[in-house]
Amino acid sequence: MRLSKEWVYRLNFLLPIYRKQQNLTQKETYYDQETNKWLISLVTINKVERRKTYVNEKTLPKIYQKLGIPVCISNSLDEELEREIYNLYCVMEKDEIDVACIRMENIIKMLENYNVCAYYHECFYFLIKLHNYYKKGVNLKEDDYQKLFQLVPLFTKHCKEILLDFLYIYASGSTQEKLFELMNTYNFSNSNYLPNQINFANQLYENGKKLRAYTHLIRIEPKTNSLGSKSQLGYLYVILSSITLRVDEELCRIYLKKMEAMLDECDKNKTTKGMLLLNLANRYILLNEYEQVKRFTEEYRLLYRNRHVEHNVIKLCYCAHMLNQPFGSDWFLDEYVVKEDQLDLALYEYFKGIERGVEKNMKFLMKKVKPYLTEYDQTYVKIIRDELYLLSNQSGSYISYIRFIEEFKNIIFA
Repeated sequence: MRLSKEWVYRLNFLLPIYRKQQNLTQKETYYDQETNKWLISLVTINKVERRKTYVNEKTLPKIYQKLGIPVCISNSLDEELEREIYNLYCVMEKDEIDVACIRMENIIKMLENYNVCAYYHECFYFLIKLHNYYKKGVNLKEDDYQKLFQLVPLFTKHCKEILLDFLYIYASGSTQEKLFELMNTYNFSNSNYLPNQINFANQLYENGKKLRAYTHLIRIEPKTNSLGSKSQLGYLYVILSSITLRVDEELCRIYLKKMEAMLDECDKNKTTKGMLLLNLANRYILLNEYEQVKRFTEEYRLLYRNRHVEHNVIKLCYCAHMLNQPFGSDWFLDEYVVKEDQLDLALYEYFKGIERGVEKNMKFLMKKVKPYLTEYDQTYVKIIRDELYLLSNQSGSYISYIRFIEEFKNIIFA
C-alpha cells in the first residue's frame, strides 16, 4: 500500500520520538546490519531528526521494522477516527463534559486493537489521559505533559485544538514559564475553538494587553452566548468586568449585572456560581459598594463553607469597618484556615487580632502584611490603604498611610 502524504508526515514526525524513547543511537536506528549500509545518509538523518526533511515511503517501513513498531494503516479507521474526534470537538466546545466522556470512551474502544501501532498509539494515549482528567479527576503528570506537548503537530486539526486546551489547563496551574512556552510555541490567536479563544484572551489580559483582550472577548461574546456553557460565558464576563473597571465604570456595571443575572441559572453548577460570587464581591470592593460585597461573600460562604476562608473573612471584616459594623461571631473558624497563601493569612491574622490597638495594628500592616503585596493584589492594596487611613484618623499620624500610598501609587484604585 502506498503511503498517503498524511502518513508519510506522521511516520517521519514520530521517528526521532520513538528512537529516543527506546534509547537507540542513530546508527542503531538507521543503519542496516545485513547490507552494512545506511538506510539514509547521515546528512538526511540530521535533517529528519530536526524535521527539516522526510524519509521516503519506501524506506520508512524498513526503519519502523528495526524499531519494532507496527505500522497499521487503515483508511476506514482514519475516517471513522476523524469523524469521532470532530464530534468530540463539538461537544467539548460547548463544555458538555458528560457527553464528551462517552465519546472519548467510544474512541478509546475503537483504538484498543491498534494501541501498539504507530500514530494510533499516540491517539489512544492522549484520549486515555483526557478521559482520566474529565471523568476521574486525575491530573496530568509532568512527564505526560511533556510527551503530549511535543505531539501537538502530529494530530489533525480538531484533535490538536482539544489537546492544546488540555495542555493549557495543566500549564496555567503550573508555572508562568511553562505557560509562556506553551503560548509561544503554538498559535492560539487564530483558533476557532471556543475554549482556546477564551484561553488566548485570558493570556492577553494576564500579560497586560487589556485592549487586545477586550477586543477579542467582544468578538467571541456572541458565539459564547449561543454556543458556550454558563461557565465559559461567566468567565468571559469576569474578564470583561475587570478590564472595564478602571476605564468605563458604567460598562463595567453592565457586565456585573450580567454576572448577577447568571447566578440563578447556575444553581446546579456550584463551580460556576462560586466563580461568579467571588468575582462580584471583588469588583464591588473596588467600587466601594460594601453591602454588595457582604451579600455576595455571604452567599459564597453558604455555597462553600471551607473554601477561600481567609479571603472571605478579610472581605467581611473590611466591609464591617467601612460600614462601622461589628464583626460576625462565626467569622474566625480556624479549623477551615488552610495557611497556604501568606498574604491571605497575614491579613486574616490582622483582622482576627484587631483589638491589639491602633499603633500595633499600623505596625502589623506595614511590617507583616505589606511585604507580601504584589502588583497583582489590587483588591488587598485598597483594603490595606483604607485600613491605614482609618487607623491614621484615630492616631493623628498619617506617616504610614502616606508611605503606603507613595509605594503603591501605580495600582491604587480611587
